[in-house]
Amino acid sequence: MTTVQQALDGCADWKEPRVVAGTVFRLSCRLSAPAGRAEIAGAWRGRSLPPDLVDLWQTCREADLFVDIDYGQWGLRLLSPAASRARTALEQVQRPGDFGPGDIVVGGVPRRSRLARRG
Repeated sequence: MTTVQQALDGCADWKEPRVVAGTVFRLSCRLSAPAGRAEIAGAWRGRSLPPDLVDLWQTCREADLFVDIDYGQWGLRLLSPAASRARTALEQVQRPGDFGPGDIVVGGVPRRSRLARRG
């Protein structure tokens, strides 16, 4: 079975933008430093977390994966523990019928204004 660390290791090769074969999109990845146990526990105080999610945050606090740096059409933003907690709480309030008590929001679509750049 692939570990979180093994899965993210390949993303390090995408630090510099590259064009994906058969497309015109330049994609890039950015991984932050790991989050510590105290940071994770502090953000999710009183909540049990899946071990793989804790492993993810202990590998990188947050990440932008395969982001289209020119047009902002593609990519995945992995949220930090605190941002995940805040986004989960927001979604539970705004869309209570779509979220169960055990659901956790871990990622989303990156913002174009923050990640995409011309040139």
